[in-house]
Amino acid sequence: MKDKKLIYILSGLLPIVVMFIVYIFLGVYPFGSNTLMAIDFASQYIDLFAFFRRSVLSLDFSGIFYSFSKSIGGDMMGVWGYYLLSPFNFIYALFPFDEIRLAATVTLLLRYGCMGLTFCHFLVKRYDALKKRPLLVPTFATLYALSGFAVAYQMNPLWYDALVFLPLIIMGVENVLSGQKGYKYTLILAVMMICQYYMAYMICLFIILYSLFYMAKIYTGKTLKEKLKSYFLPILKLAGYSFLAVGISFVFLYPIIQNLLISKGTYTDPFVFSTKIEADPVLLLSKLMIGAFDHDQMPHGLPNIYLGSIALIGFIFYFMTKVFRKSERIAAVGVFGVFLLSMIFNMIHRIWHLGQEPAWFYHRFSFLICFFMVLLAYRAIREWQRVDLAGVCLSSGIIILVNGIVYQSSQSFMSVPQQILSTLFWMFVVVMFFMKEYKWSSIVLLAVTCLELGANAYIVQSRVGYAGAYRLENAQKTIESAIDPIRPPKTNFYRIEKIFQRSNNDPFMFDYPGLSHFSSNMEVDTMDLFDALGSSGANASTNYTSGTPLTDALFGIRYLVQMRNLSDEQKQSEYIYSFSRETTRKDLYQYYNAISETDRVRVYENKRYFSVGFGVNEGLLNLTLEDNKPAENQMAILQHLSGQSIQYFKREAFKEITLENLEATNPNDLANSSFKRLDLSKPGKIRYTFVPSTDNAYYLSLPGMLSEQRSDMAISLNKANYEYHGMFDKQQLWNVAYQQKNVETTFEITFTKANEVSLRNVALWEMDNNAVDIAIGPKTKQGMTVTNWGNNTMEGTVHLTDNSTHLLFSIPYSEGWSIWVDDVKVQPQKVWNSLMAIPMASGQHRIKMVYVPKAFSVGLLITVVSLAILGGMIYVGGRKNEVIQYFNKAKRNIRSNK
Repeated sequence: MKDKKLIYILSGLLPIVVMFIVYIFLGVYPFGSNTLMAIDFASQYIDLFAFFRRSVLSLDFSGIFYSFSKSIGGDMMGVWGYYLLSPFNFIYALFPFDEIRLAATVTLLLRYGCMGLTFCHFLVKRYDALKKRPLLVPTFATLYALSGFAVAYQMNPLWYDALVFLPLIIMGVENVLSGQKGYKYTLILAVMMICQYYMAYMICLFIILYSLFYMAKIYTGKTLKEKLKSYFLPILKLAGYSFLAVGISFVFLYPIIQNLLISKGTYTDPFVFSTKIEADPVLLLSKLMIGAFDHDQMPHGLPNIYLGSIALIGFIFYFMTKVFRKSERIAAVGVFGVFLLSMIFNMIHRIWHLGQEPAWFYHRFSFLICFFMVLLAYRAIREWQRVDLAGVCLSSGIIILVNGIVYQSSQSFMSVPQQILSTLFWMFVVVMFFMKEYKWSSIVLLAVTCLELGANAYIVQSRVGYAGAYRLENAQKTIESAIDPIRPPKTNFYRIEKIFQRSNNDPFMFDYPGLSHFSSNMEVDTMDLFDALGSSGANASTNYTSGTPLTDALFGIRYLVQMRNLSDEQKQSEYIYSFSRETTRKDLYQYYNAISETDRVRVYENKRYFSVGFGVNEGLLNLTLEDNKPAENQMAILQHLSGQSIQYFKREAFKEITLENLEATNPNDLANSSFKRLDLSKPGKIRYTFVPSTDNAYYLSLPGMLSEQRSDMAISLNKANYEYHGMFDKQQLWNVAYQQKNVETTFEITFTKANEVSLRNVALWEMDNNAVDIAIGPKTKQGMTVTNWGNNTMEGTVHLTDNSTHLLFSIPYSEGWSIWVDDVKVQPQKVWNSLMAIPMASGQHRIKMVYVPKAFSVGLLITVVSLAILGGMIYVGGRKNEVIQYFNKAKRNIRSNK
């Protein structure tokens, strides 16, 4: 019993200790100034974890259904299902808000430990691992926990739950296929589907492969019929338990599926047959070496299948070990063959990713490859057969050949010292198996494995580029101090927006209704609305980067927070977060009044904003917003608001458009042309020059294709850097002048790398500021007075005194909304293919709104039914066992009487 406890403790503790030491060497907070947050962890996940923390501490879980921090409002079931349902997220609630950086480190360490612990449990329960070479258990548990996938994709901790649950799920698979009951398997698989449906889908595909492999190991029978029956019947039984697990998870799974159909599922490339090569199979060899990862591997890299020397060599030994049934080894070749094809061919690769092309971080299923290879390696090494001299020579030859191939491939993440280090570890393991086994052999292998895995983790993690701990703390304090005084109370509703960037998900981090958001579950209709009005709805995000007086009012923006510039010295400080300003508003100060400021930010208040629901006429509801025409769309909205055919936006001509080191394909219309760089050693420049004839605001409408050149592009306005958000798909509307009558203005775009660029539909627009103010003003008085609101509810009153026939909400339309006017339920309608409106007569009215995902009730019903079926099966199975025990006892009594 003591040995068992020690093995479990070592298996759970060693991955933590190894990574803890690595973190110390990397200077991770509190041992240095780095966090473990990078890429999506720093710009997306941590904000949602802060939201989860707040939900737990306030015991308000209404945010599971909906949140006004998700852009202008959005369904949250998909967000919770992908990001927030991990049990490890509760750890964030144990730390104060300003130590969320430390909580992130703790959650990662605990996940590593749990990976090792569950793998250990799997080996002990299914392979009686304590009876033979027990120290191999913590060795291979650590190999699994610190595999190439786990260490390389540490910036995606929400995927780690799959690595924790996978050994438990496969243990259940083997139990069911071996003839045991599948109740525990069903529950564990259901929990995995609820915690992280995306990775659970990959596990389900692996269950199919693994069940075929495992049955090749245990099937029986003499005739073909008996063999087929013995092989497939247990698999059918497993399928039944698996479908039951799907049913139990349907309370979350079904709403998530419905959400995907209106979000990520609509703006990804369709799944089609393709023979496109995803990865060169020869290059895969380089990923077996230490430190085979760097930043260039994140956008579109090779699979992370590093295992450690003992696991890699043990995997090869498995196929050479005759202890294992031949049919089993053939099946193992088949499974690995499927994995190999999945790594090589794009079409098969996409099947693992729900038929979609991953946005960064390719080969996300490679954790399954690592698991399979480590498991087979353990079973082979456990048999420990000495390698003869010929085997050592053969192994040495293979190692030299692999090194030559890797050296020739010239991968950015691989260096000669890494190859030498990998070779030393490989040869050490080979020599260990050449030598006679001693009592200390397992201890040496464990120690060397920990050293090797630590070296790999250090090299990989040192290349990632993590966010600074003290800079994050400074950003939190800076934004929190600005938001706290202006956050809307629960008796009033308005939105706040920042003109600078830390994260698109700051509304979740700092608890306020905003407009910007980034997640895989961003609704496409909301993104399209932002595009249609000249802002950015791209890459699963919305960014309110091109505001005008109309859009400020339309979205109910009461406060806008602007950053103040830092000195060059401050920007270099590890204790000061340097924000980036992502919009230029020359007209800002006319519409906003500065109400407070600190040394870092200034807060402005907008007096002309609409309520979240405001009176409009039917003509506005029937308006169709056209693609790539933001100025025209805003003018049409203003005309319907005012009921007048005023030219709120008027197209103006450029004084001149000049080219430097560029040749136009359409020289007669430089505002609608493509351009080629003449001298490729020099930058190409386009200058748009105009002279405002009034003090009104002027805007440039620029095409979405400009975003494709953002990494190669510099933009200036009157020789000063022009600040903008670089990620957009459609026509943008950028403010370039205000109160600059008769002042010559030049907007310049410089390209340094692209040989050819296309800039079509470039237009200059003058906005009639006074007319816009007059159009907006009356509608600010025809709005809903919010008396109470929450994550998924809103109540208030409205008193319409003009000719409005409807109430338009700056909230996205969804069938999940139920709305009552004067206690009578009304049916909302979709407006502009995005927003929501309800019929509304003039006079005083009470309004109540509640959001519950339409699919939730159906999913809940299926979950309840599935749980009832499982409960019935457990009850019947228990009664059956009691009957069997009764008859067995009776038989024993009869025999004893004889």
